[in-house]
Parts: sequence; C-alpha cells; structure tokens
Amino acid sequence: MLEALTEEQFRSIPSPRVLNTHIPLRLMPKDTLSNKTKIVFVQRNPKDICVSFFNHHSKIVEYDFNGKFENYVNRFLKGLGTNFFAANCVFYLI
Repeated sequence: MLEALTEEQFRSIPSPRVLNTHIPLRLMPKDTLSNKTKIVFVQRNPKDICVSFFNHHSKIVEYDFNGKFENYVNRFLKGLGTNFFAANCVFYLI
C-alpha cells in the first residue's frame, strides 16, 4: 500500500512502479494526472463489503460487535464502524 511506504522505500522501488492505495484521487499529488500516471480504479460490490466487514468486526474485540449478520446489516447501512470509501475503492498506480 502506498500509504504504508516511506519516501525512501518509495524511491527505492524501480520504475515503472505498480502501487495500490485507498487514498482518494482528489488527495493524491496534483501531478499524478499530469505526469501520465496510469490509474486503474477498482470498486467492490457493497454487499461484498458488508459481509467482509461483518467477518472482520466479529473477530476483533475492539470493534465491540458480537451480534448476528442481520443486525450488522443495519449498522453497516448507517455507516457505523466503517470507512466505506476506503473499503470500497482501490487505485492501482502504474
């Protein structure tokens, strides 16, 4: 993930680099589009995200959820405990 790299680590990756990130395009450096970076946008189905988050939140104590999936769906639809954009979208920078 791009956001986990230090600048030194980033610079050490030989070009052309293939990186992935959850950072929204609007928050990327302004020259990302002007320097001919190729971007592949991947978006997940919200149903898949809900099931994935349910499994994730059910197994980690800090999320404080131990109910049934039927109850989790309402929580998910209200946006509780999720960053929908981060879970939903991945950009591959080439």
